[in-house]
Amino acid sequence: MDNQFGRLRELVASAELPPKLRAAADYVINNLDECRFLTAIELANAINASYSTVIRLAKALGFGGYPEFQKFLRAAFDDSLNTINEDIVVPSQRIDEIIARGVTAPVRDVVAAHVLSNIHNTLANNPEPLFQKASGIILASDQKYIVSERGAACVASFLSLIMRQMVSHVHNYIGYSQNIFDFVSDLGPSDCVIAVSFPRYSLLTVNATEMAKSQGAKIILITDSVTSPLAHCADVVLTAQCRSSDYYNSYVAALMTAEMLCAYLSRISNYSNKELLERINAYTVKFGNF
Repeated sequence: MDNQFGRLRELVASAELPPKLRAAADYVINNLDECRFLTAIELANAINASYSTVIRLAKALGFGGYPEFQKFLRAAFDDSLNTINEDIVVPSQRIDEIIARGVTAPVRDVVAAHVLSNIHNTLANNPEPLFQKASGIILASDQKYIVSERGAACVASFLSLIMRQMVSHVHNYIGYSQNIFDFVSDLGPSDCVIAVSFPRYSLLTVNATEMAKSQGAKIILITDSVTSPLAHCADVVLTAQCRSSDYYNSYVAALMTAEMLCAYLSRISNYSNKELLERINAYTVKFGNF
């Protein structure tokens, strides 16, 4: 695949752009992470130019219109990160691609760029009504079950800890003494499941979530895409990008999504858990278990 980031630089360098368009193009290249999500009007405001200037820039660089230009900017940004092909999901195969690419950029810069990109995507793709709907489902449910496997368990563990401080009957699947189907077997229409699943999507999580849905439980899904294999049975889908520069998924954006869900819960419940937190604190202080 051609390097789109390099092509963007070549397009700008070779185009005969008047000063105003040249300044706009330089801004786009230097702020690609931000610009790839901006509408034409938003980009015009960012560069203190007119809407027509942005459209002329897209056409001057050879694009049919702004939507085509924006799509290209997103691909160019991915290339600038040396992002691994998302179709490669087997860790050992991802390592092969990393070695083949010969990435030499500083680790700190590459990891930070991926994490910030994931966060930006996650914020852009999850409007406030989704969190409000998910919070409403949780507060209206009798039992709240959290299911996950392997790497995604870090997100589930955080959710379990914080939610148990705010609402009653929160259960996180651990799996030591029962399988996941035992765990969800008694769920019903008055209950909900928060499923956390990322590529390669554990079949245990997928099937347990489908089982809970068949029993009438509401499903809140935290995953990477609306095309996730669990999305078809979810009442709310919260997407968090998990792209990484290495062989494993990045869960920083997923943890941020979980934290935002907890923050919405806390605000909607009007911080009614103060007394509970005081009881917990009395014993954590006593034993120093912070």
